[in-house]
Amino acid sequence: MGCSKQMNSKTRLNDSKTIKYTSTPLYMRRITCLFIALIFSSVALQAQKSTPVAVLNAFAELNPEVNNPFWECREGAFVAMFSHEDGLKKVFFDQDGQWLETRTRLMVPALPKGVKQFVEQLYATRQITYLGKVEQPSRTIYRVETETLNNVSIKLLNEGGEILEEDRIELSLIPR
Repeated sequence: MGCSKQMNSKTRLNDSKTIKYTSTPLYMRRITCLFIALIFSSVALQAQKSTPVAVLNAFAELNPEVNNPFWECREGAFVAMFSHEDGLKKVFFDQDGQWLETRTRLMVPALPKGVKQFVEQLYATRQITYLGKVEQPSRTIYRVETETLNNVSIKLLNEGGEILEEDRIELSLIPR
């Protein structure tokens, strides 16, 4: 069965009829994007709806100036995220509404002197990927994260810049 007509990439032979294909119309692409956005919005809304009332009330009491934070379940806690004049904040609660901690992303100039000195020394050899203040019921500490191709290093410091805890998360699947 031969075909005397030259076919191009946008033409297909089907039941001895030539069908021409055209690219997807712009309105269809827009409808598809809108549909995807609606799906993501409904997922975010579901996270809002599944946050326990005790958690929502505790958050509102602790942060009355924040109207509509983004909620997620993370690290076994309910986490509210929002922008603040100090930086991006994440507030962690347990399921009963008990406040666990608040993490605030900071820039170097906003750090206490001791932490700032530690960070400036660390910058000489590594790039810092996260720098923040962590407020917990019993203490306030500073978290510094650096990352290489093989691991993430996490250091928790006191206000004086002394290391309180250190952890390393290996990223490589190759055993050493």
